[in-house]
Amino acid sequence: MIPLIWVGVVVGFGLLATGCNEEKKPVEKKPESESTGPFPQKKLPSAPQQEPRPSADISYSKSDILGGAEVPFEKQQAAFYDYVQSTYYLNGSYEGVLTKEEKQFVDSKGIKIGTSEKISWGMSYARRSFFQGIDPTKNLFGGCRAQTKAFQVTDKTYGTAWAIGSAHNCPDQFDTFFTPIELEIAAHPDQWVLFLEVETDVFNTMEAVYFNRLNERLGIPIYSPLFRMEHEEVLRTFNKRYHRNREDVAFNLTLMNVYRSRDHKIEGLFEGDKIANIDSLLRNKDVLSMVQENATLFKVDEKTILKRLKTYLTAIKNLKDVENDIVSFMNQYVEIANELAPPYIAEILKNNPGKKALFVVGEKHLPAIQKTYKNSANWVQIFP
Repeated sequence: MIPLIWVGVVVGFGLLATGCNEEKKPVEKKPESESTGPFPQKKLPSAPQQEPRPSADISYSKSDILGGAEVPFEKQQAAFYDYVQSTYYLNGSYEGVLTKEEKQFVDSKGIKIGTSEKISWGMSYARRSFFQGIDPTKNLFGGCRAQTKAFQVTDKTYGTAWAIGSAHNCPDQFDTFFTPIELEIAAHPDQWVLFLEVETDVFNTMEAVYFNRLNERLGIPIYSPLFRMEHEEVLRTFNKRYHRNREDVAFNLTLMNVYRSRDHKIEGLFEGDKIANIDSLLRNKDVLSMVQENATLFKVDEKTILKRLKTYLTAIKNLKDVENDIVSFMNQYVEIANELAPPYIAEILKNNPGKKALFVVGEKHLPAIQKTYKNSANWVQIFP
C-alpha cells in the first residue's frame, strides 16, 4: 500500500502539470488541520496530553547512602541497593544508577529497605550473609566478638584512622560498631586506604576475603601493615634475637600450618590430641603442598623441612605440646613485626595524604598501630 502522503504528492504534481496553461486563481489558504490533497480527510481529535513516564532507573551519588535532610530517601535507598548488589553479590556495578532489575535482585535476597532507619540493619544483614556464604557449615557469629577491640584516632599528621583488633576468622567483629564505618567507605571509597594483616598461611582468613572484595569492587588500595615472616628484616631479627635461622623459621611456620589444618583439609589424620599416623601425615598432599610453599618462600630445601617435621612429631607426647610451641614462636614473631611496622605504615600513610585509614589486625598487633600514631593522645575506644 502506498502511504497517503505520497499519493497526495503524486496527484499534486499531476494537477500542476495539466493546469500550467490555465489562468492562475488565488489559492484559498486552508486551515493547517484540513487536508490539502484531492481526498478530503476528516479532522482527527488531538491526542490527550500525557505526563512523561518516569524512568524505572534511579540516579544517585554514592554519598547519598549516608542519607540526611537534603537527600531524598529514594536516592539513599538506590545507593544502598546498588552498593549491596555490586559488592556482596557481584551483580552489576556501583556506578551511580540503580535499575529496576537490580532493585528487584536485592529485594529477592530478603533485604527490603523501606525507611532510612533500616539502612544500618540492611548493611549488617548483607555482610553477615556474605560471611555465612563463605562457610555455611559453621556458626560464625557468637563468641569471638568478646576478643574484639576497636579504636578511633585523629592525628594532625596522618589524619583519621580506625583500628580493629580481634581473632582471625571472626566475622562477628564486623557487626554493630562497624556498620557506620562501612557506610562511610561506601559513600567515599576514594577517600580511604585499607590495612589488613596478611598471614603466611595456606588458608585465606575471612577478613581477607571480605576486604579484598572491597578492594576489587571499590578500588580502595589495600596494604599489609606488617612485614611477613619471610621478609629479610624479620629473618635477621629472628636470628639475632632468638637464634632462629631461616630454616628454623620455615619449619615452625609449616608446623603451625599443619596444626591448624586439622580442622580443615587433613581430617582423619588426628585422633583426639594425638597424631594417628605420622608417616601418613607427611605423605598427605595438603601437607606436602604446605612444605613446598614455605620452602619456596624461605628459600630452603623441602626435604629438610619434612625431616624436621618427622623428628619433631615423633618426639612430642600430644598436640597440646605442639600448640604451646607454636604460641611461643608466634609471640616472638608478633614482637618483631610490631617493632618493625610503624615506620613502614607511616611511609604508606604519607603516600596517601588526606585519606582515612582502616586497620584490621589480630589483637596482639594493635600496639603497632598505636606506635604509628604515638603523637596522638586522643585515642578513643569505640568497642567494646
